[in-house]
Amino acid sequence: MLYGAVSMGNIWQFAVLDTEKKRIIQDTNLYRVPTDLLELLQIIVGILEA
Repeated sequence: MLYGAVSMGNIWQFAVLDTEKKRIIQDTNLYRVPTDLLELLQIIVGILEA
């Protein structure tokens, strides 16, 4: 699994590349800074721990 993020400054979105199944899974949620900062940091820490 390869994780990716796209940031437009104050808006973030995530996706995962599943190399075995050759597909991309895109998170449809948009995370806004500073409104969703806690959730955004939890996602980033989760990716780094994986």
